[in-house]
Amino acid sequence: MPADTPTAAPDAPSLVALIAQGVLDAELAALVWLLVEGRIPLVVAAPPGRVGAGGQLLAGALASVHADEAVDALVAPLTAAGASSLIRGRRAGGVIEAGSLAEAVATRPRRKLVIKAGRIVAKDGVLVLP
Repeated sequence: MPADTPTAAPDAPSLVALIAQGVLDAELAALVWLLVEGRIPLVVAAPPGRVGAGGQLLAGALASVHADEAVDALVAPLTAAGASSLIRGRRAGGVIEAGSLAEAVATRPRRKLVIKAGRIVAKDGVLVLP
């Protein structure tokens, strides 16, 4: 294999291994496969102190479907810049530190202003109607 070929992060388990270990059931693994195959970004919520494990899970899932996917940068926690790349389709996924995605959304600080197309659409977490 050429030196510049992207590979999965060290010890990143495949989807098959995740099923065998009982981490995912077959139905969830099939859904993950379809999402990854369709290039839909995945976000993994990992409990505090387990972000590395979440990153390995994400890297393994992505590499199971797209062996050429560069996953090294995905094992670190998702930053604001990474989230921006994710929503623009330039990143295959990310890991956030939270017990669940619901917890991640609920604990996210509100933005003071949300501006879209030059107009304020939200202020202090409240929708601003025209």
